[in-house]
Amino acid sequence: MKNNSRVSRVVSLSGIMTCFLIGLLGLLFFPPCSSSQVIDETPHEKLTVDSRLSSMGGPYASDITNASSMVVNPAVLSILREKNIQVDVIQDWTERTVREVINFPLSLSNDVHLGFQGSFRHPGVIEEKSKFEGLQFNQYYFSASSSLLISPSFSLGIGGGFSAGSGTSGRKKAFNGSTGFVYRPSPGISYALSYDVGNQLIYSQDVVSMRSSFKTTDYGHTIRFGMSMWYPERKETQLALSIGAEKTIDIEGVTYRGGIEYYPAGIVAIRIGYINSRAFSSTRFGLGLRFNRFGIDYAISPVKKDHLFQQLGLSLVLDK
Repeated sequence: MKNNSRVSRVVSLSGIMTCFLIGLLGLLFFPPCSSSQVIDETPHEKLTVDSRLSSMGGPYASDITNASSMVVNPAVLSILREKNIQVDVIQDWTERTVREVINFPLSLSNDVHLGFQGSFRHPGVIEEKSKFEGLQFNQYYFSASSSLLISPSFSLGIGGGFSAGSGTSGRKKAFNGSTGFVYRPSPGISYALSYDVGNQLIYSQDVVSMRSSFKTTDYGHTIRFGMSMWYPERKETQLALSIGAEKTIDIEGVTYRGGIEYYPAGIVAIRIGYINSRAFSSTRFGLGLRFNRFGIDYAISPVKKDHLFQQLGLSLVLDK
């Protein structure tokens, strides 16, 4: 009887995976008819919440290394390789802004897990007599996610977020929600599918009139598929690979993300990532250091077509 129940569970999970993948492929290659647009399909804020994954191109959907992946796929919380608190500081040279982000996972039981993220965005250090001098604004973001472990290799999750921005032209608010699953057939590989919907705040600045403003825009219904691998799978990671594809319904084209992490000398990690979409392509780079429970990560995007930014992150493992 136990064997039959185990077999039926595997069959049911395989059926769920097959249905999700068929639906994803249909949306990727046969999207609903609409007028063509070319935009950056994913909110920029979600691409830079984690220094490690920022330097790998932002393939968050399937990466279960850090809790920050919950921003696009809450299901990662139940199946994380490590539970850690992360604090990141992002300096955006394009907009002359700075953003502080914190990610915090919380386990209620072996099967139920929560995650919280908060961020604060504000003007950065602006040199005297700069065209940006005098611009004032602030933006807050908070999200909460929950995840349920269905089996040792399969989890489901759901989450939502709220953003508020204030500039010289007034205040705006935005909301978003996400759901998804993670399937981890072995310790060295994970697959994921997630769905994201809502709106975001777009910041703009006029250096002539010295006005800053936010507008609320709908970023559509976005589906993400990802795969991540680690080697060796049961020891300290020496090589990691994460790839992903994103399709926003009613938006032409698919965005591809991918990155590699390599540990050439124990505690030191070298990372490179790439993003390709109809709107732009970008290469990103990063470094990392690991000291037992403590980690330091750095990411940089030097490509002009992307947001020019650098990012520093600190992490503390809670359950090593």
